[in-house]
Amino acid sequence: MNPLAINYNPDAEEDDGSCLILGCTNPTMFNYDPNANTDNGGCIPFINGCTNATMFNYNPNANTDNGACLTAQQAAVGLWDVSPDCDDITVPVIGSISLNDQIPESIEVNEGSGDIIFIDLGTSQIEGNIASDGTIIVSPQNTNIDLMGFSVDLSVSGDGLLETENSGYMDLYYDLDIPIVGTQNVSCSIILTR
Repeated sequence: MNPLAINYNPDAEEDDGSCLILGCTNPTMFNYDPNANTDNGGCIPFINGCTNATMFNYNPNANTDNGACLTAQQAAVGLWDVSPDCDDITVPVIGSISLNDQIPESIEVNEGSGDIIFIDLGTSQIEGNIASDGTIIVSPQNTNIDLMGFSVDLSVSGDGLLETENSGYMDLYYDLDIPIVGTQNVSCSIILTR
């Protein structure tokens, strides 16, 4: 005599124990129904993840929050392996110098205030802004690199994208002021992985 049963009979005067209540009968599932006595085949497993849609690592498939939601800035912080694909620098008499050799094998990203991140590129550090969707903007700024034993002033700018907590890319553009040679414009596409 349960009105939730699919075979409920409002005229019944006594419960004969034949009520069928459909639902998930597996207690290890997300949508387990302790009142169900007949499995409806619709059990849904627990899917752990970030359930906050405003966070960078939001998982739209998650039905159970794992307490590990991150902003894009928090996801970017830490050590990254880099795979650079940079233009060569051409120096008369010396020839081509690979800028790939000047980029370290890994970089450290540190958190600043607001949406600011600091990217350590070996001997220099550049500042960038990271949006909530992982978009990275490096506004033009001056720094220097060690090039064959010489400190070379340069301007760097660029953009990139933190695609996941473990992958992303950056495109950096350098204007190098090389003594005697003058200014050279080179670009680097850098793959980021953890």
